[in-house]
Amino acid sequence: MEETRVQLGRSQAGGVNLMEEVKKESLKVQVLIGQVGEKDQRLQMQAKKQDTQALELAALTERLHEASRADHALAVQRMEADGNWPEGLALLARALQWWPENPQAATRLYATLSLHAAENQGWPRKVLHHAGTVWQGSFCADGSRFLTRCADNSVRVWDAKLGEGVGVPVLLSGTVQGADFSPDGKRIVTVDGKGSENAVRLWDVMTGQQIGAPMMQDGGVQSAHFSADGSRLVSVSLRGTSAQVWVASTQQPLGSPLVHAGTVNSAEFSLDGSRVVTAGEDKTVQLWDAATGKPLGKPLRLPLAVLSAQFSPDGSRIVTTTWGDGAQMWDVATWKPHGEPLRHGTRVRSALYSPDGAYLLTMGADQNLKLWDADTGGAARWPMRHEIGLESVDFSRDGTRIVCIDMDRSVHVWDVASGKRLGVPLRHAETVHSAEFSPDGRCLLTACADGTALLWDAPTDLPLEEPLRHADAVLTAAFSPDGKRLVTGSDDDTAQVWDMTTGRPVGVPMQHENRRVSCVEFSADGRRVLTASTDSTARVWDAATGLPVTEPLRHAGQVWSAHFNVDASRVLTVSLDGGAQMWDVANGKPLGAPIRHEDGNALGGADGLSGEVLSAEFSRDGRRILTAGADGTARLWDVATGKRLDVPALTHEAEVTLAHFSPDGTLIVTRSEDDKAKLWDAATGKPLELPLLLATMVHSAAFSPDSKRVVTVGEDDAAQVWDVPTGKPLGRPMMHVAHLGSAAFSPDGTLIVTTSDDEKTRVWDAATGLMLGEPLHHEELGAHQDFEGNSDFTPNACFSPDSRCIVTTSIDDTARLWHLPPPVAQLVPVPEWVLARAYAVAGLQPQANGELREMSPEQRRAAVLAEVPKEVPKEGEWSKLALWLALPAYERPLTPQSRFTRGQLGERERDADVWNSQEQLRTPNSASMEAEASALRFDPGTPLAHILLAGAILRETTSMSPDDVPPSLPQSMAFFREHGTRILLNNAALWSRAAASLKEQGDKRLAKEAEDRAARK
Repeated sequence: MEETRVQLGRSQAGGVNLMEEVKKESLKVQVLIGQVGEKDQRLQMQAKKQDTQALELAALTERLHEASRADHALAVQRMEADGNWPEGLALLARALQWWPENPQAATRLYATLSLHAAENQGWPRKVLHHAGTVWQGSFCADGSRFLTRCADNSVRVWDAKLGEGVGVPVLLSGTVQGADFSPDGKRIVTVDGKGSENAVRLWDVMTGQQIGAPMMQDGGVQSAHFSADGSRLVSVSLRGTSAQVWVASTQQPLGSPLVHAGTVNSAEFSLDGSRVVTAGEDKTVQLWDAATGKPLGKPLRLPLAVLSAQFSPDGSRIVTTTWGDGAQMWDVATWKPHGEPLRHGTRVRSALYSPDGAYLLTMGADQNLKLWDADTGGAARWPMRHEIGLESVDFSRDGTRIVCIDMDRSVHVWDVASGKRLGVPLRHAETVHSAEFSPDGRCLLTACADGTALLWDAPTDLPLEEPLRHADAVLTAAFSPDGKRLVTGSDDDTAQVWDMTTGRPVGVPMQHENRRVSCVEFSADGRRVLTASTDSTARVWDAATGLPVTEPLRHAGQVWSAHFNVDASRVLTVSLDGGAQMWDVANGKPLGAPIRHEDGNALGGADGLSGEVLSAEFSRDGRRILTAGADGTARLWDVATGKRLDVPALTHEAEVTLAHFSPDGTLIVTRSEDDKAKLWDAATGKPLELPLLLATMVHSAAFSPDSKRVVTVGEDDAAQVWDVPTGKPLGRPMMHVAHLGSAAFSPDGTLIVTTSDDEKTRVWDAATGLMLGEPLHHEELGAHQDFEGNSDFTPNACFSPDSRCIVTTSIDDTARLWHLPPPVAQLVPVPEWVLARAYAVAGLQPQANGELREMSPEQRRAAVLAEVPKEVPKEGEWSKLALWLALPAYERPLTPQSRFTRGQLGERERDADVWNSQEQLRTPNSASMEAEASALRFDPGTPLAHILLAGAILRETTSMSPDDVPPSLPQSMAFFREHGTRILLNNAALWSRAAASLKEQGDKRLAKEAEDRAARK
């Protein structure tokens, strides 16, 4: 019993212990539960915090996206509305700093860099440092070298290509007041002073040693210049009243001093070196015999002191400036004024003849440049206005451009032909003292007060794409199926096939009978070309030769359109005679009767409408024909029989102007003057209950390649993509600011191209309706007028088969090839190093306060030429663009995707009139002139172009009445021949071609020189 009690006690004690342990464990569990609860609360709090952070991050991201979109919109406004592309480019770069994946900003940035960097390079190619202010930079006659005159009393000679010093610098003990090359480039003339004495000295370019004795003049010397042949010098006294002619080889005076009654302000040789004209404070202008120093006739006396007098290139006139209002041309033989004074309303500070003598350029104190016709004295161009005062102006050596220095430390270039500013201002860190074109026009040399001389790629009126030239407006174009060739149709009565690899014509022009070619098309195998013309014919040609394959397919009226079937065995045409017609390509005979909508009203068409066929096309399989008629119907026909298919007419309430099969052949889209575009089942002719209704008239409609979408063009100047299954709009409307001509999908269905009378072609993202890249611009893309002043030209654009290029047509007589930016996926995100280059190209750097500050030329050059980061793949699109930007302007392709440099395109344009064929189908002189002028716009140094341009002008003048030939034209032609000969490359083949052209032009002297140069090899 006792044992039992003991065991029971032990059991109770054990139970108590167990209970205690359970309590302890329970407490632990409660503690753990509490900890878990606390942890759960902490996790919930962390989750809430993360959610809050995510919301804040999303809000911040959206704000960055909004900032990016706002900068992008502002950039577009700056570029398109204000024409300020540098600021627009900087804003695009800032937009991509906010949001590197912004697709619109990325493609626009790429396109802007590609297009505008080629035309508007605003950073120097070379920067040459000196020990003091650089007062002057000048090229030698052949452009291989240039000199700089510096405040450290030195003159240095540089290799123009390498930017390296040549020979030994000329060092003087006094200030160098002027320096220039001799015409042969072997000597330098300087005007220097030491204390109160000045001297003219000659120096050897290579050794830097003085040649002969200094040439001293009473009163010191202020300037000295060589004659054109380098045998003489003329100097002007600094404080005296005379000029003096010197023999360059002996440094001895030639004849007596040329004395005035007051200070002489200028002295200049005539081009042949036989005469000198001087202008003085004594209010006179005097001609002198350069050999004797004797006056030639009486002086020209004026009411005020004469500041300058300059010969015209042919020596028959001079132009003078005085302290009064206006410059004046004078006849040298009689001293009678030639025309009225050339007035600015303020003092004219300088007056210059263009190198060919056709124009006169005046610079006024009113900050205007004015260009005058040297024959009539009338204004040739509107004033070229500068907001800040002008320092100096000069012509390029070929007379096509003007360079001027502004007081705001910038240099500007103007185009003489158009009167428009070229490129961007070339901005400097300090005051600019001189600016000069190289002889070939490719470079500009500027001298700056910050101790630098800068060598720039000279701005030109550069087309931003590859032109394919006709003699008149280009109306239509189409690629071959493989994309290797293009055919164009023109108002010059021809079509032409082009090799897209070389940009040169293939075969002879395909000639119609003095009527425009309005429709062109390749066959599916690319071997044939089909053209339609207002000469009432369609014609089939051999694509390789340009020769006809059949007799003309003749209608009774103009042929509007023509299409091959799938195997090119048949052709379908639509004509003004009201019918569509099938033709057998093998024999050129019609197949069956014309297709007409004779019974339109009986088939449900609109009342009172005719049965005229307005459009017709084959189905993709070639078994059906679809026609659209003025009777308000579209109809289906059997190709084999030429009869109507048992399908109801597709009816509208007004004439149906177009009808297209979908690419898969299952659907049809029609467009009518009833303001509607409709979709139809091609098998049954039943309408899909999804009318594509717009608020305004639909001009055109086209399927996407996958047949799932349609793009329409409305009179509201918008294009819209529609979803075929639902009939609902996709993406935003693609808006234009003027009449919208056409819209089409790219072959891959991702892009849409639109053309408009606002002179621009635009490319859009088909999925979103957002514009991609820059608008593509012809000089004259707008309306083409007939004799009654009515518009009869619709711009045309088509994609290449790979969707990477667009060809546009225009009344500027060209079709133009544009390379599209790479796909967005290859451009985003845009890296920081690309944005740094974009800011450098723009010349603007963003500051912390949001302002854009100008960058110095050296900063811009360093940023543009900086190495691409090593970790960046060199095959990437941005890497390719950066490498392209780093090339000199005349050595890089026109755009990153182009195959041709400026020089290659210039040579192609130069030879554009050669392809008129061995049969000489036509010799359009005006087209030849435009081709040569275009060559010089691409590259002012294009070999032979100046010589051939003179020949084209001469051929043109043979058909003109003598009274209609401007008096300065023979002088201009002579100048073009001389200048072209001076800058022609040392190439025997080129010299042989030059000799042949010069012989044809009757210039025996230059032709003999060219023959001799060709014989030297």
